[in-house]
Amino acid sequence: MTRPLYLKILSCVMVVIFPAALFAVDQPAAIFYSHGTVLLNGEGIARSSAIFSGDLVQTSASSVANINAAGSIVLVHNDSLVEYQGNAVNLEHGTVSISTSKSMAISAGKVTASPAVGVWTEFEVRDVDGKVQIAARTGDLTISDDTGTTTLAQGQQTTRSADNQSAGQVKALIPDASRNAQPVNVKDSLAWNDLLQTGVQGRLRASLTDGSILSLGSNSQLKVVQHDAASQQTSIEMNYGKLRNQVVKFTAPDGKYEVRTPNAVAGVIGTDFYVGYSNKQTTVICYAGKVAVTPTAGAKVLKSNNAPSDSTNTVMLIAGEMIVIGSEIPPGGFRPVSTPAAVAEVSIQDTNVPDQPSNAGKKTHNGAVGAGTGPILNSPWVIGIGGAAVIGGVTWVLVQSQAPVSPSK
Repeated sequence: MTRPLYLKILSCVMVVIFPAALFAVDQPAAIFYSHGTVLLNGEGIARSSAIFSGDLVQTSASSVANINAAGSIVLVHNDSLVEYQGNAVNLEHGTVSISTSKSMAISAGKVTASPAVGVWTEFEVRDVDGKVQIAARTGDLTISDDTGTTTLAQGQQTTRSADNQSAGQVKALIPDASRNAQPVNVKDSLAWNDLLQTGVQGRLRASLTDGSILSLGSNSQLKVVQHDAASQQTSIEMNYGKLRNQVVKFTAPDGKYEVRTPNAVAGVIGTDFYVGYSNKQTTVICYAGKVAVTPTAGAKVLKSNNAPSDSTNTVMLIAGEMIVIGSEIPPGGFRPVSTPAAVAEVSIQDTNVPDQPSNAGKKTHNGAVGAGTGPILNSPWVIGIGGAAVIGGVTWVLVQSQAPVSPSK
């Protein structure tokens, strides 16, 4: 008799002293269903389980998962990792599909996709290698990232960069240029991992968000892998072609700006320089400042002012110097020489992109491709058929330009 009475008294005291909320347990926000081997917060689970905000769901190559919440159904595709957030899903990588009447959103990096209005909406988001692909299946979507907010209409799809969306903007171009295999226009924005490409008559100039300028010559291709203006970290991959870089001076102690070709890396500290890659050779010309050039695996310095011909170490260039990186040393080797003025001039004109080309892509009467009303037409040297200067195994073909001939009437 005494013990039961004691327990009743103690229970009443605890109810008075401790708020009832302390005894409450979190109610599940949704129910989780697995199909195959699926991990919930890193642990394998049975076919179904309660899931709460902040829980991580990871599927394998042969499994998928469903999350059923009030007014929303989430399908986590195979090879995916997501964080359930109650009214949203954060996609780390992989693919997620949502059908919702409660405006549930999907975020991937700095990109967020959500229903444009509170009606039944179906959409899919895929995040692979930093690229976010969004498809509006039923209903319109609102897409938000660093560049602002836009609407994606039903039946349409778009691709964004997951992190640090904005890298810069296209400032000028000569047609026959593209971004991510799509036609590009002046004032188009640039994002991380954007692929820029020019054709035989195309050129493109872009301004990065830190004020640096990229001038891409014809028959060229590069990727803006990274450009973080705040930390001054820039990485560019150049697959082939010609590129001039006018880089703002660093203020961050660990600032980095590098251009990587298939066989070399050029790193700079506030400078103006040219990088060209063709026939498995990288040519770097320093116009101003300093450029550190490092051959990558299997490459050798073919010609430099301040390095032996068989050097595989980093070479520092100063204004007026150039270097050629290749896989083989030509017979007889190369004697160190400064950049010939004509070669420097040709490299500059090859990457000149006028603001308002008046004859872009048209043939002039002396056979050269017009680049507009910029300095290229006033230069004494243009690329063409004529005398050649062989430097570091690269043949720079130079001809004296002629005044255009007036058309006959």
